[in-house]
Amino acid sequence: EKDALRTAVLEAYRQDHAGGDRPKMADFGQLLFCGQEQSAHFIHLAHSREPFQELPQYARTIGNLLERYWKLPPASVIISITGGAKDFTLSPRLLKSFSHGLAKAVQATNAWVFTGGTNAGVMKLVGRALGMHKVEASLIGIVPYGVVQDRDNLAGCSGGRVRMTLNKTPTKDATSIEPNHTHFIMVDTGTEGRAAFGREVELRFQIEKECSKRRKGP
Repeated sequence: EKDALRTAVLEAYRQDHAGGDRPKMADFGQLLFCGQEQSAHFIHLAHSREPFQELPQYARTIGNLLERYWKLPPASVIISITGGAKDFTLSPRLLKSFSHGLAKAVQATNAWVFTGGTNAGVMKLVGRALGMHKVEASLIGIVPYGVVQDRDNLAGCSGGRVRMTLNKTPTKDATSIEPNHTHFIMVDTGTEGRAAFGREVELRFQIEKECSKRRKGP
């Protein structure tokens, strides 16, 4: 399985932003979070492979990674959740209603759920809701690599395990990732901090579009 994933990574390498256009192996492996029983898969990719591949073709390569190597179960519904990273508070009653409704919908439809992946705002709310109800679902965070706290620990990872911390205070330039997600696609544009936010959106759109074509359902 590890060799198969390594082959997929070779197909989906990222560019070396540090000094040229020579292809470089993607970092990939599993993330461990304190207090969490399950680990999460991750891969660190470039936002584009042009001129080697156009964006829709690149998204197909990533779709193959999800299905063939991460072995996500076929989805009948794709749910894309987009919202701000600013934290907010819901009343206990509203939080319970939201959590129950989302968990029920995701479980009933065998959905793949896409979010921005960070441990803040609506992404944090969604992760905690599915975690609270112990929903077995594919929760995929597509996050800009340049804002991930402790990202230096991922450099050079080739199928291993990396422990991530959650107790660091988020800043405007970096934040932790939400621990209830099952998979993370970390999109590298060569930018860091605030400049990296939003740069992953174009690739995320293409990935979600590709996954929608593959869904198994009416």
